[in-house]
Amino acid sequence: MNAENSGNDTNEMNISNSGNDTSDLNVTNPENANNDLNTSTPGNSNNDLNTSRSANGTNELNTSRSGNGTNELNTSRSANDTNELNNTSGTGTNHHNTSGTGTGNGTSDMMEEETFNFEYEDSNPDEERSELSISANDEMNSIFKNLASIQMDEEKDEDESKDFLNECLYKHVKRIPLTLNDRKKIVEFNFHDQKKYSIHRLAKLTGVQRKTIRIWKMNYNQICEQENLDITRIKKQGRSYSFSDKENELISFIDKLRDEKIAVTSNMIIAKILQLKPELKNKSMRALQSMCYRILQKNNYSLRRASHLGQPLPSKSLDLFYDFFRDVIRKRQQLGIYDNDGDYDRIVNIDETPIFFEMTTDKTYNKKGAKVVSIETKGNEKKLITCVLAVSASGKKLIPTLIFKGGRDGNLEDRYKNLDCVKKKRIVIYFQSNAWCDEAIFKKWVKDVYLVYEEEEIKKKCILIMDRAPSHIYRSKFLDKKNKSYVFIPGGLTRYLQPLDIGINRQFKDHLKNKYLTNLATNIGDIDPEYEKETTGKEGKDDNIFGDNKKPSKLDEQRLNIINWVQEVWWSDEKIKKSAIINSFNKAAIAYPLDGSRDVDFVFPEEVINQKV
Repeated sequence: MNAENSGNDTNEMNISNSGNDTSDLNVTNPENANNDLNTSTPGNSNNDLNTSRSANGTNELNTSRSGNGTNELNTSRSANDTNELNNTSGTGTNHHNTSGTGTGNGTSDMMEEETFNFEYEDSNPDEERSELSISANDEMNSIFKNLASIQMDEEKDEDESKDFLNECLYKHVKRIPLTLNDRKKIVEFNFHDQKKYSIHRLAKLTGVQRKTIRIWKMNYNQICEQENLDITRIKKQGRSYSFSDKENELISFIDKLRDEKIAVTSNMIIAKILQLKPELKNKSMRALQSMCYRILQKNNYSLRRASHLGQPLPSKSLDLFYDFFRDVIRKRQQLGIYDNDGDYDRIVNIDETPIFFEMTTDKTYNKKGAKVVSIETKGNEKKLITCVLAVSASGKKLIPTLIFKGGRDGNLEDRYKNLDCVKKKRIVIYFQSNAWCDEAIFKKWVKDVYLVYEEEEIKKKCILIMDRAPSHIYRSKFLDKKNKSYVFIPGGLTRYLQPLDIGINRQFKDHLKNKYLTNLATNIGDIDPEYEKETTGKEGKDDNIFGDNKKPSKLDEQRLNIINWVQEVWWSDEKIKKSAIINSFNKAAIAYPLDGSRDVDFVFPEEVINQKV
């Protein structure tokens, strides 16, 4: 195939195939041609591409491959040419030659001259090719790594998106309201710049209606302006009510009363509202109550039942804490009560707690809609019995003592001493005119209970920890005569430092109340007698229980019930647990090791620390 173009033509293309050549493409361009492309394949070569440009041409590119040559690059520049590149292959070596005449001699020389007759020869091209290939591979590897990391990030974002949408669907199923932050993220999935899901798709994935998502999208800017995105509603500026300007003064009034441990009622709050804003007197009581409840609810107040009723804290109560701890430590060091086995048996706490013949409750189940819900009693709900309890820091229980109301002639005590439970030293029974623990009763208790425990059971001196009740103070001289050690708990701090008050008395009386209510239901035939035997500890009536052939009176039966319930509850390891006693001593910091290793566990009450001096 031959294509030619004459002298004045713009382009000339000559393609020929000769001899043994596989293919030959020759494109020439005469002197006046703008472009000239010449490609030829000589004799025995497989492929030959020759591109040349004549003297007046701008660029000339000549690339040829001969029969036995490997590679040769020849770049020459003539006088009138701008650039000329000639690549030839010699007889087996690599040459890079740059000269004014465009010839290559096959050796590694480089030479540069001012007259454009210069010659360059570089290092081995194989080394350059290997370096280029290594750099290219490194560049490709870095590109692939970047692409892989981008893909991993996209997969991670996709997984997080699915987890979030599944969480929103779970909240929808469980009827848990979505927070503002959840709504914000759902709307962002539908933005035009990063539109991952359509509104229809989001509604299916989250369970939220499409209309609702559109409303969230319209209010997107308002959602983002909220300070707290964990809330479920957008805070809006509502209509101000008539007491908004005086609300802070009312809250300060309530806080001041509660700081002084004074009970606050709704009538007190309404009276303060009318004092702060007299023009509200024209409003009805119902409107004032509604305003009062709204203010309390808004400021996180609620009607609470008192968890403690007692004396106010004494002045400088923190100093009293330290004085008490120093007294306990000093007594322990004097008696050698450290942290060895059996040492905590020698720390004893005593306390008196009242119980009643009728332990009724003010709550009952009743049919709905009844206008009157009444609970009848037998008139004994105020008949007092004093129960004296004592425990050791190791969890041991001393014999419980009951003080009934009765004369001091001794006949009643002698009669009740014939009971089996008294003979077996499971309980001690005294009588006093007012059922109180006075000085004489306390002295008896020390002889009959405390000294028996110390001298017969422990056989070592103990420390008796007690509150500052009058009977304890007056009979402390008796303890001094007996050379007994004791420590008084400061007045007003028994709820923090008396173990029996901390964790024993309350559960003891709760179990007694359950016994009473169970017995009350048994008497009207609503409980199986076998269950009565298990819970009350008695089976039938014994007319000769005192051994005097006298039938017990109704009052005796009531006393006997109390006696049976007290000893059963007290000696039951399931009802009054050893661990509960030990924990009560630890909470009061009485049985801490003397080396101070557990001192950091004790936390002073907040009201003691914040007490104004």
